[in-house]
Amino acid sequence: MDELNRLIQDSLDETEYTVSDWLDDVHRFSDIILSHGEPALSDKSKNRFGINNSVDLAYQFFNSFDKAYGDHFQKLVNDDFISFSYIGKRGNGISQSYYDLEQGKNVIDILYRNQIEDAFSLVHETFHDLNLDFENLSVTRNYLTEYVSIFGEFLFEKFIEDNYDIKCRINNNITFSATYTKALLASFQAKLFEHYMEHGYINDYSFNSIVNSYSKRYHPLLLRNCDKYIAYDSFNIDYQLRYLLGILLSCYSYDRYLNNDFNLDVFKYINENLNNLDIFEVYQYLDLDIEDYDTLLLTPDSYNKLDKSYKKILGRR
Repeated sequence: MDELNRLIQDSLDETEYTVSDWLDDVHRFSDIILSHGEPALSDKSKNRFGINNSVDLAYQFFNSFDKAYGDHFQKLVNDDFISFSYIGKRGNGISQSYYDLEQGKNVIDILYRNQIEDAFSLVHETFHDLNLDFENLSVTRNYLTEYVSIFGEFLFEKFIEDNYDIKCRINNNITFSATYTKALLASFQAKLFEHYMEHGYINDYSFNSIVNSYSKRYHPLLLRNCDKYIAYDSFNIDYQLRYLLGILLSCYSYDRYLNNDFNLDVFKYINENLNNLDIFEVYQYLDLDIEDYDTLLLTPDSYNKLDKSYKKILGRR
């Protein structure tokens, strides 16, 4: 337990904002997701969908969404800003977008399997690219870029369903399942921090008590990730939070969009100005009320909105 205690203390010493603030967020966001249970989504992708088809489908979506977005995607493809690597159905790894220091430009690496999921990866990473400004990266962008990309995937799914006879819900089903796992891990980390902050240490008994507060089926996951935290000498709570907030805001926006209560021009504005907006401004554009501007905690009514929308959109899967 010594290494775990040291890592928690180091994390408390290095944090740039009060731990109590992000603990509140972790609990609120993870509680919403965990309260609705693990998604029972058994879809499996069976049909081959070539990468060229994925590129074409993604382009059609972006072009219909906004011609400027379509032109941007076409430029990424034509000018080799996107690299493609085939990994097959059982291949490991994830696609990513980032700024390449050696090349001095944004790039996207797509690991593809010749399945419909590849098209969603293209859409997801392109939305990241659209708000990746290496010279002007902001806390807001780091915190909310997953919201932009996940909501973009929801819109892409709707575009396919409205225009093509293609089964495509598997990709966003995977997103729900993956986010549930992230909610478990974030909740687990928060409990470790809270116990340490209250008692000044974690011993074998308290550690096992925390692990046992979760279903036995998740114990291997929690223990395996705890070993990773120590091995990498770092917790990844910020990373988990990005996805928790991303799925909740995406469900909230998509629920409103399906009910003609969300203007996509607002979404475009947020995406295109993500590095220049404060987080509270994004919440305001989304009609979410803030209870405390210092901690950016939302009002109970706003958390309730996120909860209802998450339940509704998850129920459509």
